[in-house]
Amino acid sequence: MSISLHINHFLFLVRQISNTYTTWRVSFVTLDTPWWSLQLLLMLRNTSLGFTVQPLSVVAQSEISSERQPLASAVSTLIRSVSSSLGIAVLTSIVQTQSQVHYSHLAEQVTPGTPLGQQLLGLQAFFVSRGASLDVAREQAVQLVQRQGSLLAIQDAFFLSTICLGIALIATLFVVEHHGSGNPAPATTAATDGGEKAVKTR
Repeated sequence: MSISLHINHFLFLVRQISNTYTTWRVSFVTLDTPWWSLQLLLMLRNTSLGFTVQPLSVVAQSEISSERQPLASAVSTLIRSVSSSLGIAVLTSIVQTQSQVHYSHLAEQVTPGTPLGQQLLGLQAFFVSRGASLDVAREQAVQLVQRQGSLLAIQDAFFLSTICLGIALIATLFVVEHHGSGNPAPATTAATDGGEKAVKTR
């Protein structure tokens, strides 16, 4: 039994490490990242997350008596739903705020003497050579800066998620399995009942 618990704990740690690592890797995606590479990282991340959430729910309810299981299940579902919604709202707010911040920083660097400014001028010339008007070419260049700002904001969100997962991983190392809780074993109960009957007989 003890070996099985240690194996389950080890497998949970492996899944948690995989989840943390893939989230950290996603925080380094760029506009040039291949589509298949991003999809592979997201598949590994979601798989690790799926194999992590369910064992957490089982462990959280393992020390609860059968009479309180329905209430514990309802509370666990409520906490999971609220925390998921709260996390999504926080990360969405971070992405929206940081998109504007990064766009402002990138826009400050768009001058004729900077590498970014030279790149945008080259893009404008490329669009014009393809038949686009100067206004359309300028708009396409601005959209490229906006996409880069949004990508940097998404990187910030995944980096924050990596920090939270790292804290959770460290906390997981201190999880200790508790043995023998709550209800007495059937053999012990039977022995006690037999002793009481013997005393009454005397």
